[in-house]
Amino acid sequence: MQKQIDLKTNNSEYVIFQLMTDRSGEKQPRLGSSPLVNGNVPADAQKEFQQAETALGTGNRQSTEEGIRHLERAVSIYPRFVEAHLKLGTAWMDLGQWDKAEQALRKTVEVAPRAANAYFALGETYLRQKKYEQAEKVLLDGLAIETRSASAHLTLARVYWERVAGVKEETQWRPSLEKSYQEVKQALELDPNLADAHLLKGNLYFKVHRAPDALHEYEEYLRLNPKGQFAGSTRTLVEKIKKALAEQKP
Repeated sequence: MQKQIDLKTNNSEYVIFQLMTDRSGEKQPRLGSSPLVNGNVPADAQKEFQQAETALGTGNRQSTEEGIRHLERAVSIYPRFVEAHLKLGTAWMDLGQWDKAEQALRKTVEVAPRAANAYFALGETYLRQKKYEQAEKVLLDGLAIETRSASAHLTLARVYWERVAGVKEETQWRPSLEKSYQEVKQALELDPNLADAHLLKGNLYFKVHRAPDALHEYEEYLRLNPKGQFAGSTRTLVEKIKKALAEQKP
């Protein structure tokens, strides 16, 4: 039988509920089997796209803004340039401009309704704007196209987790967190080394006072991402859990 403990910490709930994906160094989403640049794209639009790729490859804010300008010119020349719309959306995401990212990604799925990664990126954008219903819908739409995206299952798990942040009544938060658990479990079945999925799974166990299980997941997160965004706060929480469990021993 699982031991249950209730840690009285001042900041653990806050740290847990702030779980976000760090996009630094993240590769741009791709369109799966869809052609990246088809033969209908005019040469001048392709040139703008190539210049955008060069600028975006630098990785700093100034070059990202330059890349965005090239992409905007590319889609103005050829409005059905799917890869340019997608790159434009993810470039705005990298700058934290969620409303502009939303516009570009919505255009992407309008032009390419089977572009699963565009749905996944749009789901992240809606999540950052706390538009939980829209995030859930587009993520489910994307997963209906591509079921084996571990990161998309994790994003959906975060939607279910974050939309009940701060809700005190268990009957109100439990159904959403049960969905979150199923999604994060699926994410880890697809990619056992997805560090943030272990962190969220630990949070879910911690929420229902399953301390030993939470401890295991937190330690997995630290093993996989020892210098991660939440590594410091997770180590603090791990030590508190270990101390509380040790105090329970006879």
